[in-house]
Amino acid sequence: MKDYWRALEERIDSPEFQAELRAEFPAGADQLDRGISRRSFVRLLGASMALAGIGGCFRRPREPILPYVHRPEDVTPGQPLHYATAMLLGGYATGLLVESHAGRPTKIEGNPDHPASLGAAGVFQQASLLELYDPHRARTITRRGRRANAAALARLLDPSAIARRAGARGHGLHLLLEPTSSPLIGRQLDRILERFPAAQIHWYAPLASRTQLDATAAAFGRALQPIYQPAAAEVIAVFEDDIFGAGPFHLRYAREFAGGRRLTAPGDSMNRLYVAEGRPTITGGIADHRLPSRPSRMPLLLPALLNRLRGSGASDPALTEPEQRWIEALARDLQAHRGAALVIAGEMLPPEAQALAHLATAALDGAGHVVRYIDPVLLPGATRPGLGSLVNAMQQGDIETLIVVDGNPVYTAPADIDFSAALTKVPNSVH
Repeated sequence: MKDYWRALEERIDSPEFQAELRAEFPAGADQLDRGISRRSFVRLLGASMALAGIGGCFRRPREPILPYVHRPEDVTPGQPLHYATAMLLGGYATGLLVESHAGRPTKIEGNPDHPASLGAAGVFQQASLLELYDPHRARTITRRGRRANAAALARLLDPSAIARRAGARGHGLHLLLEPTSSPLIGRQLDRILERFPAAQIHWYAPLASRTQLDATAAAFGRALQPIYQPAAAEVIAVFEDDIFGAGPFHLRYAREFAGGRRLTAPGDSMNRLYVAEGRPTITGGIADHRLPSRPSRMPLLLPALLNRLRGSGASDPALTEPEQRWIEALARDLQAHRGAALVIAGEMLPPEAQALAHLATAALDGAGHVVRYIDPVLLPGATRPGLGSLVNAMQQGDIETLIVVDGNPVYTAPADIDFSAALTKVPNSVH
């Protein structure tokens, strides 16, 4: 039978280990060879350091440093300026504060006065700063790959020129935008349609989804935008949704949820989070009770939960034993906190499954307390994004001028839509 040693003390005094130790670390290996004098050693050491220093040296490009001829007002060298701005995420604005040094933005933080950020900034907001310094960013106006100027672009977009090319009513003028809730853009689009009533506006974003509005329409009879209130919830159940790691309001939701985990007095209680998901997420990582389950199982888990909340004690034969136990424990906890219980289903689930989550929250008297419903804030056409009708018109040659604002549909369009080939059939396009 072969012997195994369990600790170094059992092996350190063995002859085999001592032989290996002498072979790897022979005696006197840390002493200098007598053939090298102290002076020679110091000379070699200095030469090595000099060579290392030379390898790290380089000549900086010659750039003249000039003072302002007419210094801008409120600009003091060495003193940063702070600007309040907003960043769109999924069409919804997130308020930010940007620190700028000599006209160069250097730091982004959340605006504490904005309801969507509450002073926090996430990975999307921090990464947006790097776009300003991307070496591959567009630095000048180009036309068909060659450098152009603003005057040429102005001539192309002149309303009279568009009227000559696309018709007086703008039959051949199409615009493609990403979904937005900006009132300013809405007014600008209204002015364009006043000038060109026949122009068409299309909306597209690679991750845009209307399922949330379809779910509220199925649950309540009309499309509504849910605004969750994690600060008022004592028990939260999330099905296939990373509400604290992604989405337009994830910064606010995470801040409010974290507030419910703070204990300030001995009698305080913490909120509890149940998560059922098919992939690891930030929300699932902080859950008190997490159920790993395939997304295809969510349309089975949600009706089982709603039946339990409505008083049906029968077990659902479609669920596995672990799923059944998890649903039963969740239903008991939700019923014990009526009025402060919230059920959420992700936008990637079918609208019917999301509608069950809204009905479950309503059955727990949570509507108006842990979730508010408001009218959709995205511009009316932006709630139904898509590229199908636009690409068909491009392929048939019905578009004379196409203006693409934000986004990159050549890169983000689905594989079954050849946007790049269709774009070659448009005589005039602007991005």
